[in-house]
Amino acid sequence: MVDANIFFVNANFLKTPDNYLCNRLLSIMGILYLFYVTNAVAVLISWLLAIPIAMVAVRYRDNPQSVCCRFYPFSLFLLGAYKLSTCFIVSDEGIEILPTQALGLCAACFQVFAMAACAFLRRGHYRIVANWMMLLTPSVMLLFVNQLMVRFGYYRQIFSYDMLGEFRNSAPLVFFGRIIFLALLAISVIFALCLLADAIFLDRWRIGNRPTDVDIRIHKSQIRITLIWTILLLTGFLPLCFGSMWLHIFFNILYIATLVLSAFIYRVGAEELRSVVAKEDPSTLINMRLPQLLSMERGGQTPWGTDVTSNPFFCGKARIEDVAAALGVSVDAVSAFVTARGSNMVAWMSEQRLLHCAQMLSEDDRKIVEIALSCGYNDLPSFTRAFKRQFGVTPSEYRTKSKK
Repeated sequence: MVDANIFFVNANFLKTPDNYLCNRLLSIMGILYLFYVTNAVAVLISWLLAIPIAMVAVRYRDNPQSVCCRFYPFSLFLLGAYKLSTCFIVSDEGIEILPTQALGLCAACFQVFAMAACAFLRRGHYRIVANWMMLLTPSVMLLFVNQLMVRFGYYRQIFSYDMLGEFRNSAPLVFFGRIIFLALLAISVIFALCLLADAIFLDRWRIGNRPTDVDIRIHKSQIRITLIWTILLLTGFLPLCFGSMWLHIFFNILYIATLVLSAFIYRVGAEELRSVVAKEDPSTLINMRLPQLLSMERGGQTPWGTDVTSNPFFCGKARIEDVAAALGVSVDAVSAFVTARGSNMVAWMSEQRLLHCAQMLSEDDRKIVEIALSCGYNDLPSFTRAFKRQFGVTPSEYRTKSKK
């Protein structure tokens, strides 16, 4: 940290207006105060903004429009942690460049934000564990190694690129270790950017088919703030690459302004979400969406914006959470819907699957065994037994009667 004695200057000395050193010290003090104040404000706003978004995620945890709220608070928390870590890059020797802790937190913040944006844009990248591992492994490893190096006294601050070059001969482990980690970090950030770009392009392609319960104007404003944050978080690596105090202050002010704008858009979006949830009847939604979901035997993108990689009605041991996610409603709504019909989850799902099979037998010319396999039955005999228990006739008999 900066030597505290820099702030304690003789009062008579400071009164000398022509003293260059006096003016220089005052300038440094002003810049430092501005740096720390803007840092503190950015940390405070980001952490305070994370609280109401997390509350929305808890309250409407299974609504398709609020899935992104599960990740945005974490992203804001990481942003605050990143800005807090930059408070420790200033020392007597200057401003540290390529600080590993700040770089790791900044990268993790962007990666989590990218996945949150994919969830908001209803692109299922966030559901794939391999994506999370690819994104966060370099950041977590960098932070872990940084803490080990600091703990055992091997961490070396770098204040210029010439100094980094000197480490190639004097401390090759520090030089090559940092270069390798920076390369891995850059790859993971580019991968996150590719996922986000894919989600944005797909959203623009299907915006004409977006459900009527979504306000397109609000959606577009949220897309704009997503793009602003993307650009800001990516360019936010620049202050960490150059030892300029003014560059840090400039980006702090940009972060603060964008956080305030995000808070306003969040308020509008939260009000829209509350109004949508209030006017939607879950039972009506389930009745409307269930036939469409059953028709998607191989999964895919639903008209209401959820990605169904494996249809829960046609796979073994499906959970109620999977059914709720596929239908775009809450777990409580599905549970209440099934209970109101005097059934349990297993029996209701089996009934819906058999009703769909009966419809296929009437309308589809596929072989009975093909229908059985496409609807999740292991073989024809098990399908025939289940079908006869439900309808009192075999599938072939049902098809013959329905064709007459």
